[in-house]
Amino acid sequence: MKVMGGVRVQGSRERGFTLLEIVVVFSILALMAGSAAFVFLSPDPEKRIRKAHSGIEKLAFEARSMAKSYQVPFVLEFYEDEVRMAPLNFPGETSGEGVSEKENKGLKDLASMPWPRTHKIDGEYFVKFRGWGDKDFYRIERDKSVRWVHLPKGPCEPIAVELVAHDGSARMSRIFHPLTGRGEDYESTIYGD
Repeated sequence: MKVMGGVRVQGSRERGFTLLEIVVVFSILALMAGSAAFVFLSPDPEKRIRKAHSGIEKLAFEARSMAKSYQVPFVLEFYEDEVRMAPLNFPGETSGEGVSEKENKGLKDLASMPWPRTHKIDGEYFVKFRGWGDKDFYRIERDKSVRWVHLPKGPCEPIAVELVAHDGSARMSRIFHPLTGRGEDYESTIYGD
């Protein structure tokens, strides 16, 4: 104890952090940051399967729109690992009614467009298909395809497409509307990552 100007002052000893305490705190912070990065940066299985489905829906909507605009049937062909969209009769072939010269203003010539347009299915999934009147989904076999035709007038056949992860961790089926070609969730099963 010190005496300063008649007043007793008790010496205070300031205590800092030990090296061990600092290492422990930084280790905890690193673990928390790593966990947060894993959660935010690891791909969500539902997002992945929805992204794979979105390409199919884009082609279906495009086929419906082009069939109405060009008054020519369009077809989507589903294969094991991709979906292709093209006019039912490729440009240059006879296609029936077609669009008159007056109606064709502003439309690009079909023959000048690249065909077929494709959407590659992520290799993580395989495609199952259910057409009108089918009770269950069936897997599209290698080197075979299923066709979905979009006629210019009237609705197309309602279908459902299911993507299934090869490892069984995810499955999502969507029903496609016969007038618009837009997909709507039907059923999904996603197991934790």
